[in-house]
Amino acid sequence: MEQGWRHRVGDRVIRQARRQELEPILIEEAEPRRRNRRFESPVILIYGFGCLIAIGTLLLWLPYFNTTGRFTPFLTALFTATSASTVTGLVVVDTATYWSRAGQGVLMVLMEVGGLGFMSTATFLLVIITQRVTVANQLIMREFLGISRRSGLLRLSIQVVSVSLFFQLAGFLIFLWRFLPIFEPGEAVWQALFLTVSGFNNAGFNIIPESASMVLFRKEMWVLGSLTALIIVGGISYSVLAELVRFKRF
Repeated sequence: MEQGWRHRVGDRVIRQARRQELEPILIEEAEPRRRNRRFESPVILIYGFGCLIAIGTLLLWLPYFNTTGRFTPFLTALFTATSASTVTGLVVVDTATYWSRAGQGVLMVLMEVGGLGFMSTATFLLVIITQRVTVANQLIMREFLGISRRSGLLRLSIQVVSVSLFFQLAGFLIFLWRFLPIFEPGEAVWQALFLTVSGFNNAGFNIIPESASMVLFRKEMWVLGSLTALIIVGGISYSVLAELVRFKRF
């Protein structure tokens, strides 16, 4: 029987159908969108460094990245990639002679990303490429940098990378100036670049030929002095430098 309503007019009962607009409208709730929390938590730091080490290990394992023409023992590749990514500086093979130019380039990238910090590098690249970073990842960045506020994190990450590159450029130019009389131009550029990245990030790697660490330059004031300055500036971090500039006192 059709639902409706009725009213009495005198002795007659008049039935009328319910108006269409009065019929209840059922609205199905959309299924809540599931979010992937794995990449919006501090665990992303573990994922990031894990992936960085894994990629470095894979590359260093390949014959192209060493001078022997054979596959690098897996444990050697893993240990070296881990040491470079965490800027430890421990090695099990001679960096200058075992790794090819491509292998040394891989080590340099691992040192740079590991030294600047995975989150700083990743945030900087995200800003450059996509121009946006999620709020959740900004909160992770705040914890990574050890600051209490979230505003200006993107600008801060750009400043961290920019200041780091500025000091490294200065060190590179000084090293290049001192290496040009010693090495061929191409070799001098490569030596200066590698030593700059290693020194600023406190990585401890060097590819100076026929020299135990920096013994070849033990009497060279400009090289050792500049390297010392890079180690100190890179070691005390951007936040300390910013405080010194802001308050001009220790």
